Amino acid sequence: MGGFIGTPPESGAIGLLVTSEESLPSELVQAFEAAGRTVETIGVLEQGTWRLFVQGAPDFVNANFPAVLPATTPFFVRVY
Repeated sequence: MGGFIGTPPESGAIGLLVTSEESLPSELVQAFEAAGRTVETIGVLEQGTWRLFVQGAPDFVNANFPAVLPATTPFFVRVY
């Protein structure tokens, strides 16, 4: 199961973290839930372009977000 390295941000804040292993977006969401946080948005920079995952959005909204994030991928997250 995917996960992250770093301290989750406080509710309503953003944080910069790193994937601890290869991770699906849904696995990151679950890891944050286990840490007591609810993901609003996850973002990664891919070849100079921001790719966003919006939790609960229709599939077409998240279509440009990578299906899998490799281990040690930096990402930002907004939680509530």
